[in-house]
Amino acid sequence: MVGEGAAIIDVGGESTRPGALAVPLDEELRRVIPVIRALVAELPVPVSIDTTKPEVMRAAVDAGAVSSMMSTRCVRPVR
Repeated sequence: MVGEGAAIIDVGGESTRPGALAVPLDEELRRVIPVIRALVAELPVPVSIDTTKPEVMRAAVDAGAVSSMMSTRCVRPVR
């Protein structure tokens, strides 16, 4: 992806698609933390985390990620 011009890599371990099943905390950590560690060690671009869980955000930072954090569930519709 970086070779194709990606300036940031966003990692997520849970779908935010409407109707998608929730992923338990331990499973999301198992999915994203090894990926983040590998990407941070190999790539020259920032790595971000896309999650709704504060525990995953903290673990991602500890794993060396995070130029940004994305949580689609924090956004509320404007009425």
